[in-house]
Amino acid sequence: MQHPFPDTPSPPCSALAPWRASLHRDSISPVGPLFSFALSPAVVFRRSPGRNSYCPGPHHHAGVVIIVALSFHTHLHVNIMLLSSRLQSAAGLFTFSTLCFIGILYHVWSLTDRPDYEQLLSPAPVAPPGPLIPRKIWYKVGPKGLSAKMKNWTASCLEANPHYEYEFMDDIMGDAYVVTHFAHRPDIVENYLYLAVPILKADILRYLLLWIEGGIWSDLDVSCEGVPIDDWIPPQYKAEAGLVVGWEFDVGWGSHPLRQFTSWTIMSKPRSPHIWQVVENIMDGLKAKVKKHNVTIAELDRPMIGDIVDFTGPRRLTRSIFQSLEKNMTIPRDTVYNLLKPKLVGDVLIMPGYSFAASSNRYGNMTDKANLNPKLVKHHYAGSWKNDKGGEL
Repeated sequence: MQHPFPDTPSPPCSALAPWRASLHRDSISPVGPLFSFALSPAVVFRRSPGRNSYCPGPHHHAGVVIIVALSFHTHLHVNIMLLSSRLQSAAGLFTFSTLCFIGILYHVWSLTDRPDYEQLLSPAPVAPPGPLIPRKIWYKVGPKGLSAKMKNWTASCLEANPHYEYEFMDDIMGDAYVVTHFAHRPDIVENYLYLAVPILKADILRYLLLWIEGGIWSDLDVSCEGVPIDDWIPPQYKAEAGLVVGWEFDVGWGSHPLRQFTSWTIMSKPRSPHIWQVVENIMDGLKAKVKKHNVTIAELDRPMIGDIVDFTGPRRLTRSIFQSLEKNMTIPRDTVYNLLKPKLVGDVLIMPGYSFAASSNRYGNMTDKANLNPKLVKHHYAGSWKNDKGGEL
């Protein structure tokens, strides 16, 4: 299966070709630079799924023309003012230049599409409620890059969702992202930059990315099972679900299993308070570890951290989400256990284990199995972080 890498070059934008030709042609004239300067602010930078394209939006063409006209007027006015000093009639020439500008502006405006004023004055239609979660998939690549299996697994999601943006973050990109977006929190920046355990940084990065931009976090060893991401959230919940998580261990583990949400697939709106609770709890945990072992952040190693799953992984995620929800409501645990269908709790949609972790739940010959939510992803448990260093170095 061919893997759509994020650096696939964008096809040339046909809309830009005449503008580029015009700029090249006019560059030899005195007003060429004015056209170049006037055009650049009106170009709309759009990021399409998986690539960058730079095309001027049609609603900006009128803006281009007006800016060009203004620039031309300035150029014309300067030249005429020089002439006025010779003819000793600055006032008359200024009036003449202004009239010329008005004539040019009217002529240029007549060439553009004029607005439909009745449409502008009519009330705008109210858009129906839509999903809160942006259509963007996040991945984190280690120093060794993508294996052949990882390319196939990630491609199964990207090719099934071609209208989704996606981004593969590497270590350098992750560092730069955190420095850029969390400069107001030097503790977060320092902790992230100086941590020496890769899996800790990978876990923290997913929460920070989802907090800032939202979207779908997916581990590299996760494949999609054929259901488009737009259909993962049932229609009745799309306008309310700000965070979507799924049980990893829920059904078939006895009366008191150690339940936890999967962290290999998380969907979130930007600025979810529940995701921020995870971040704050991890920062508090790092502070406590540094104090306990009397070391710096850079000196923390995996044995000092202990159980990664508990410290930054699924169990931390699960505890923090419930902690955040229970600031405003009481959640009897038996109401969210043994789920066969998605359940909305506040603005958190909890998916049954069958959705994100079918292989980790034991449904047996349950009569309701035929009515279960469909499998959405499969986790292949590559476990690249399960070594004494906590990941790839």
